[in-house]
Amino acid sequence: MNRKHLLFFLILLLCTSIWQRGALAGADSPLEIVLKPGEKQAFIAGNAFQMPAAPVIQKDITLVPLRFIAEGLKTEVKWEQDTKKIFIIAPGKEIQLEAGKNEAVINGNLQPLVSPPVIIENSTLVPLRFISEALGAQVTYLPRSKEIHIILALTLPPPPNQPPVARFNFTKTVVDQGETVEYIDSSYDPDGDKIVKWEWTGKKRAFFKPGVNRVSLRVQDSNKAWSEPFNAIITITDHVLMDELTYNFTYPVTGESLDAANIPVAGLQAVNPVDIKEGNEKVFLSDSPEIITEDGILAMENILGSARICYHHLNGTTVNKYVYLVATNTGSEADQITIAKQGTGGPGEAMYTGRMAVYRYLASDNLTIVTIQPGEKKILYITAPIHAGQCIDGLFDVKTNRNILFSVVAASSPDFLSSYESLNLLPEDEIHFRGIFPVGSRLISVKLDSPEMSRLIIADGKDDFGNTENVYGVLYEITIEAKYKTGVILVARGGVFEGAGKWDNQLVYLPSAGMLKPSVNGALIDVLLPGERKTLSFIPPSGSFLPVNLVFIPLEK
Repeated sequence: MNRKHLLFFLILLLCTSIWQRGALAGADSPLEIVLKPGEKQAFIAGNAFQMPAAPVIQKDITLVPLRFIAEGLKTEVKWEQDTKKIFIIAPGKEIQLEAGKNEAVINGNLQPLVSPPVIIENSTLVPLRFISEALGAQVTYLPRSKEIHIILALTLPPPPNQPPVARFNFTKTVVDQGETVEYIDSSYDPDGDKIVKWEWTGKKRAFFKPGVNRVSLRVQDSNKAWSEPFNAIITITDHVLMDELTYNFTYPVTGESLDAANIPVAGLQAVNPVDIKEGNEKVFLSDSPEIITEDGILAMENILGSARICYHHLNGTTVNKYVYLVATNTGSEADQITIAKQGTGGPGEAMYTGRMAVYRYLASDNLTIVTIQPGEKKILYITAPIHAGQCIDGLFDVKTNRNILFSVVAASSPDFLSSYESLNLLPEDEIHFRGIFPVGSRLISVKLDSPEMSRLIIADGKDDFGNTENVYGVLYEITIEAKYKTGVILVARGGVFEGAGKWDNQLVYLPSAGMLKPSVNGALIDVLLPGERKTLSFIPPSGSFLPVNLVFIPLEK
């Protein structure tokens, strides 16, 4: 290679290197606009441009051409002729301005301006610092050169979120019936996001039938991305280490579903409680009409003192509905409504919403006090939009000092108070209940002395020690003491059941997953040791079939 060719090659290599560095730097380097007051020439990324109007200084405030600056910072500017409004649209932000007005609207929120936009040479000029900082740019003034530098840092968009990866294995892939299975979860997220949900299928603490079982796992990360299912196979031998009842009574987990097909529930002796007390509160039930077919008042009653409001309704129309709990002070003096506990469920499937309302009620501990003036109406609660076929449930413990009129109202609009007076009380459906019922709680004490299996019937409306046929909204506090070591199981009797309770102050779903089916499965409550006393708090959930039974199985005699 001669000298000329070598020199040309070196120059080409140097220029290519400089161009590559410039291109790489320009990919994410800051965008800079340079301008001077009184001059129409400006520079964007080093390139010269003529502005339609020069920046000016008025009352120590620098005003700059809006469209030039906004478009120079890679945003869109729109002019609305009818309203004379200017819209600046940037990623995640919309700014609204109007000539002569000293305020802007940013994403719906008002923000004052140090100076209103003005029209100069048919161009709209706005305060420099406001428009730059509203678009996320930094402003610097160089006194010596009198240059204004507006710098917008350009960042590369974040990479797309990668879904997590579900992984697990067993410590043993072949186990006996009734042998505890140990699962080792090794799921991970490629982005390092936190895994927040685990969805298992077929996972059990132990298996009780021989054969091959498939267990599946999906996980979700904090960005709500789900993994693909991961499957693994576990084989159960013919050897029986423990049957299902023995296993669950040996390693009790409250709420665990277990096989109850071999328990002769209907033939068991019914337990007679040693003590029964009833609380002072009433139940205001709104369940008739259960299905909403039009706007109107579903139930309306005066309450003086303590009551538990219980509602259960399903949207039977094709349009969204809202259900409201409304209080009206019809008296001449102000009053305070105390809401001690509350729980709501839905909108959703009927059995699930009933279970969730009970669970949230038992979990609640916030005390709310609402002051209501004479003649005033107040909305105490409003549901989310209830779509066609969806159900909602609610439980509210209220207390008043004077007669307050409470209404459960169905309406198609989230703003209905103006038309409240024109709404009619809807007729009952002649199947379900509504109104005030005298019993809001039952405190039942049971002492188990017999070495034989027995049962306690709950919420059948006739044999559960009450004198009212309504059981929905009634709080049962059942204290159990056993002479012998005793297993306690909740079984369904009237039909499928999904509920919740509090056992020995521990909140639990009953069952913890799925539903109970009569003569099929039960939900384990616990194993009581001799002389031990524990309490089950329970409200019959709307949407489930009743009654239920507590079955007591002595384990040692």
